[in-house]
Amino acid sequence: MAVPASVRDAAIVVLERYCSARASDDLRVEHLERGDPIMLVERRPPWQPGAHAAWSSTDVAQLRYDAGSGHWSLFWPRSSGRWERYDGIAPAPNIALLIAEIDADPDGVFWKLWFRSEGAGQGRKLHVPSGERGR
Repeated sequence: MAVPASVRDAAIVVLERYCSARASDDLRVEHLERGDPIMLVERRPPWQPGAHAAWSSTDVAQLRYDAGSGHWSLFWPRSSGRWERYDGIAPAPNIALLIAEIDADPDGVFWKLWFRSEGAGQGRKLHVPSGERGR
């Protein structure tokens, strides 16, 4: 079942505000709508100048809406390219709760530990999901 337009519109407002706050000269965070899921991607400028240089794109998170429960669920990208349900936070009716979890990234699965917002993850023990240990 498709995401109701009012629910999608409300989610997009929250995502646009988040993406705008994270933007800098060398980083953009963007949301993409691919069918029902909404993807959050990190974009960086080319490291070498040239006529065909393009910004790189890295998947950060995916948000999926369940019309039956009225909740959004959070997914993270595995190195295999498949999306896995993130179990660090329960599905939520308010997408802002999931965005806050992405920003904090206590498990290092969204920003892959190399990019953290100021203060994110401070004082929290890093937990590596069992499926990612030893990789």
